Amino acid sequence: MKYITYKVTARKSNGQLVTKKIDAQNEEAARIEALRYGRPIRVVQMKEGLFSKIKAKILKRVGLNAQGRMEFLQTISNMLVGYNLNEALSVMIQNFSGPIREVSRRLRYETIIKQKDPVDALGELGPKFFPSVTVAIIRSNSKVSKLNEAFREGLNFEREMTTLQKGQMMKVYSSGLWFVIACLMSMGAHWYGWDLMEEVNYFAMMPEKGSSVDMLNDLKYQLAVLGWSAAAIFSAWFSVLLFLMFAPDLVSAERAQKVILKMPLVNGVVLSRLNFVACYQIQKLMSKGVPQMAAFKYVSQEQEDGVLKADLERVQGLLKEGSQDWVDGFHSFSDLDRALLKSSTSLEEMADVFGAQSDQFLQKHKDGISGLFWVHWIFAGGLLLPFVVILTLLFALPMIGGFELADQVR
Repeated sequence: MKYITYKVTARKSNGQLVTKKIDAQNEEAARIEALRYGRPIRVVQMKEGLFSKIKAKILKRVGLNAQGRMEFLQTISNMLVGYNLNEALSVMIQNFSGPIREVSRRLRYETIIKQKDPVDALGELGPKFFPSVTVAIIRSNSKVSKLNEAFREGLNFEREMTTLQKGQMMKVYSSGLWFVIACLMSMGAHWYGWDLMEEVNYFAMMPEKGSSVDMLNDLKYQLAVLGWSAAAIFSAWFSVLLFLMFAPDLVSAERAQKVILKMPLVNGVVLSRLNFVACYQIQKLMSKGVPQMAAFKYVSQEQEDGVLKADLERVQGLLKEGSQDWVDGFHSFSDLDRALLKSSTSLEEMADVFGAQSDQFLQKHKDGISGLFWVHWIFAGGLLLPFVVILTLLFALPMIGGFELADQVR
């Protein structure tokens, strides 16, 4: 069976024309497919040009983002209520473009032509389209419920993960922006602002000596202290940022994250979030009946190189050896975290424990974000407050100096 792409123009009952791209075995089949949109009046076979081939290759490389996955899963779960899989995918191919259309076409080819299991075909698309954890959630549900319900479970999981991973990072970004602005303003005032005021003869009305001149010298010194303090603070902050960005590439992700584990606030923001997501995924898989080893395997496949991936691989190795102390393989977890995991005896209990563990890591993540938020604001306020005071006094100083100069002239 081979599908040919046709461009079909149909007229709706209200007279409006609609054009669809329909994959069908022949022109007659394309006309029949088009009846759901209106009366077909023109059917033209489309030839796949160079641009289409390039576009298809790009789509395969790019894959589906979280929003695209949710849209696909929601649509197909709804369509499968009234259509069979072939019909549902055909309608989606005709009404979507871009990655979702590509996924629908590939899925139809694998399931209808090659007669593969739909969930297996979904997994074979690769992690760029559907993460192995999402596929495992769908597969575990497909064994005990209808396919549309299994896809909906996958949709619910994707929604939960998207919501949970968004977190409260906007708070950190906004406070971080104000921190950077405060640092730049303080440094700029010292290295550029003072020279600029002298160039425009801002202090021309100042006397050569007197209390106003002493105040001017004090303000110049204070502005220098503020500028250098801001430079030191900003340099330290920027160094940490560069470390987080480039250390995993320069050394190794695992070594870099071992250092991050010793950085209180950063640890909470970065690693606690990764641990939370992993524990949440494990809990979801186990609660759906996925065996312990398989759950760890699926989740480890989703992890980038780092301490957590190493932990999961270490735990799998201990389980294969039959070790009863496999929990000790989680080196990045605290003693309290490992003690909590050791309290479970069955798969259901273990799922609950990993759920509780994910909540605990989520709280650590929130605490880290909150701490980093306040650190940014404290430093920003600590720089902006003296900056405003110094600036206010500098604005008033020429007037004070003018009065003092007038007194000296008398």
